[in-house]
Amino acid sequence: MLAYKTPYDTTLGKNINTSSLVKDIEKYLINVSYNTPEYEIINEKDVKALFVTGGDDQSPIPIFNHPILLPGKLRKLVYADVRPYLDYKKLTDSLYDAAKNETNLNYEVSRSILTTIAIADDNLDDLTNILIETGPIFIYWLAGAVSRLVGLDLKEKSDISVAISIYYSLLRHDFSKGAPRIDLLAFRAFKDTKVPPVEIKKIIDLIDLTDISINGMVKMIKNSCPTIKLQSLTVDTVVNITSTSWYGPDSQEAIPMSLEHLPTWLAIVYTSVKEKSFKKSIINDIALVAIKKKGIDKFILDYQFAVKAMLA
Repeated sequence: MLAYKTPYDTTLGKNINTSSLVKDIEKYLINVSYNTPEYEIINEKDVKALFVTGGDDQSPIPIFNHPILLPGKLRKLVYADVRPYLDYKKLTDSLYDAAKNETNLNYEVSRSILTTIAIADDNLDDLTNILIETGPIFIYWLAGAVSRLVGLDLKEKSDISVAISIYYSLLRHDFSKGAPRIDLLAFRAFKDTKVPPVEIKKIIDLIDLTDISINGMVKMIKNSCPTIKLQSLTVDTVVNITSTSWYGPDSQEAIPMSLEHLPTWLAIVYTSVKEKSFKKSIINDIALVAIKKKGIDKFILDYQFAVKAMLA
């Protein structure tokens, strides 16, 4: 189970008041059948993904930017708003028949499906490959941004890369099953960074493995490399230096959320490397360096398989 189930569970998401939104959605769901044509439905175990598409009876539901989890009577519901990206009057059996912006629609739909999978699949079997494949991109992205900001040397950049790799692995860890195994964290960090295992274990001894948040990641970075250059690094600094990395829907919220909510991160990477209109994004440039074209091609196939396997 991922550390963050939905975007609204993240540090930024918790500051967004969703109580009235949840009430409006629940009020609407009482009076509608889940099998009406205005829904695209994805079934995965005890979780179902539903989409606000723009019917008149949905007008009381305010526009919202991220998939939200509701406790349904029979199963959990992941609800997402795709109204900005389609023309409801053209809607048929498929959302894509009515798409006004297919790229953004695909981003929102696939992010919602991945969120559904993450909530339903305790073992994350369906996401394991793409989570591993995008780890080097995550590390290269953040380590590079921090390093350029404060002027780290190669050894210092290498140290914080290990810390970021550890953090990324912890985002995938289910703490209800016990503390993370240090050897597995070290192995993943070695695969991602090529730093010698003995050095990785020294860094692990310096960092707190229990604070799995953006704030915790900043502390890990600082503790992994005790230099005065990093003293002024804060959560706001990290958010600011990564804010222009991607220019998709609601990017000013999606980027900081992606630092904790991995389905959002995966959807951002996929959109960046797959869609022509995002080829100039920083995330795409970093992916080309971090995992090369061969790695990108494999990620695209694995991502599409994970998403399409869940479509009803």
